[in-house]
Amino acid sequence: MTVAKTTHAQGRPAVLITRLVGLLMFLGMIVLVGHWVTTQLALMREYGSDPQMPIWIMFVGAQLGYWLLAGGVVAGVLLLEKPHWRILMGVVLLLGWSYGISTERWKLQTRQQALAEARDSSTSPARLEQLLQFAVTLDDYEFDNRIATNPNTSPELMRKLYGRHHLGSLMILARSPKTPEDILLAMVDHELARVNQDLENEWIRKSLKLNPNLPEAIRQKLDEHEQPVTE
Repeated sequence: MTVAKTTHAQGRPAVLITRLVGLLMFLGMIVLVGHWVTTQLALMREYGSDPQMPIWIMFVGAQLGYWLLAGGVVAGVLLLEKPHWRILMGVVLLLGWSYGISTERWKLQTRQQALAEARDSSTSPARLEQLLQFAVTLDDYEFDNRIATNPNTSPELMRKLYGRHHLGSLMILARSPKTPEDILLAMVDHELARVNQDLENEWIRKSLKLNPNLPEAIRQKLDEHEQPVTE
C-alpha cells in the first residue's frame, strides 16, 4: 500500500507537467488563430467596400471553423497522457497545424502589403511591374485597378494591363490622361466592336469621353461607334 502511494505521488508531477505543457501549447494555438484573424481583418480593410464582401466573410468564417476544429483535435491528442506514441503524434500534428496556419497568415499579410503598395504613389515602376505579376498569379482585379490609377505606372505596364481585359482597369485606362494613344485606339477599334457587350462597351465609351487628352481623331472614331444601349 505504501509503495503504491509513493509511486502515485511521484507520478503526479509528471502528469502536472504534461498537462501544463499541453495547456501552454493550446494557448499558443489560440494566439496563432488570433493573429490569423487579425491579418484577415487587415486584408478586408485594405480592400474596403466590395460587393463580394459578404461571400468573403462567409468563407473566412468557414476557414476559422476549420482551424479551430483542427486545433481542437490536436489539443485533444496532446492532452492524452498514455500511450506515449499518442503524445508524439500530437506533437507532429501540432507542428503541421502551426505551419499551415502560419503559412496562410504569411500569404494574407503579403497580399495586404502588396495591395497597399499598388496604390501608393511612391511605389517605383519596377515594383509595380512585380505587383502586376503577383496580380496575374492571383487573378485579382483590385490589383489591376490600383496599378492602373498609380501615377508611376509606365506606358508599357498600361499595355500589359490592357491585355488583361478587366473591365474596371479598362475604364480607368480609358479616362486616364496618361494612357498611350495606341491603347485608346485599340479600345475603340476592338473593345467597342465586340458584340453582345453593349453595356460594358457603353461604360468604356463614357470613360473615353472623360479623357481630357483624348485625340480628336479617336474622338471622331468613337462617335462613329456610338450605339444605343439595349435593355
